[in-house]
Amino acid sequence: MRKAMSEAGVPSVGCFAHTLQLCIHDSLLSQQSVSDLIALSRKTVGHFKHSSSAQSRLSALQQELGLPNHHLIQDVSTRWNSTYLMFDRLTEQKRAVNIYVSETDGMQHIHAQRWTLMEDVLKVLKPFEELTREISGENACISTVLPAVMMLKRYVHNETDDHGIKQMKTRLLKSLQDRFEGSEQNSHLVVATSLDPRYKTKFWGSDTEQCRSKLLVQEAVSRLSESDHDASARPTTSTEQPEEEHGLTVRTKRHCSGIWSGWDDLYRINTEAVTSGADVEISVFFGEPLIPLREDPLLWWKTNQQRFPLLAKTAKIYLCAPPTSVPSERLFSTAGDIRSQPAVTC
Repeated sequence: MRKAMSEAGVPSVGCFAHTLQLCIHDSLLSQQSVSDLIALSRKTVGHFKHSSSAQSRLSALQQELGLPNHHLIQDVSTRWNSTYLMFDRLTEQKRAVNIYVSETDGMQHIHAQRWTLMEDVLKVLKPFEELTREISGENACISTVLPAVMMLKRYVHNETDDHGIKQMKTRLLKSLQDRFEGSEQNSHLVVATSLDPRYKTKFWGSDTEQCRSKLLVQEAVSRLSESDHDASARPTTSTEQPEEEHGLTVRTKRHCSGIWSGWDDLYRINTEAVTSGADVEISVFFGEPLIPLREDPLLWWKTNQQRFPLLAKTAKIYLCAPPTSVPSERLFSTAGDIRSQPAVTC
């Protein structure tokens, strides 16, 4: 995907979900105590996955204890949220699993201390898992990246009385700062977020940063207007008659002297007036209140494109980019849904 974007000359940013994966793995999942717990959990889940009798006994215990009749979930090492789901399902079935292990020889027990560690990991990673599901959706926009990073840092930075959870959050905060260092300076992310009516420039902490965001939006609109102007320009064809045949020679001279001497200045004023139209749109857009987070920003722009024609064109370019590679990976996976029909012979 990187090679495709590079050869197409299209700017791109890294996959947000993959960067989160690296943050969580470096700071949390790579700890010896957590990695040991993951290995033990995988072994426990694998026992039920490979034994129908073990699964039948687990189902019977679930019914006796009034627990949901759910299968355990095996994680995939390349997706940290699958580890979260494995822990979540194990804690749900904690009583049934403990009883089964106590009845079975040769199985390693998940002791109380490890169950506590598992619950702590779930508490810390719950917001990350919710965010991962949100940004992996088909309609997710790249504009979510900067506000999401800000909210994650705020969540991780919150103090807690639990020493174990506090240590986890400290490591996560450092990893977030390292992995997303400089993301606030990425002009593509800044413009996309600023043009999202759910966020605009409200996520910035200072007036200086908000002014910088608006300036980047103005520059993006100007670049788009210039490209549209260049595309609409048409060279004079050889079939057109020369200006002398249309009696325009005198007009050409007037263009340089007399009452026409100020035409170039007037044209520049008109160009500035067009630019000021974008300024008015920017002023009105950023002066309006934010829309709810649950609303679709692209649908909002479709509804309001008559009010903000210049901003709407720019917003469609920036907001169409997804924050993760998950939708494109799903698209490649649809090849598995294709099947060949047998040839029909007569």
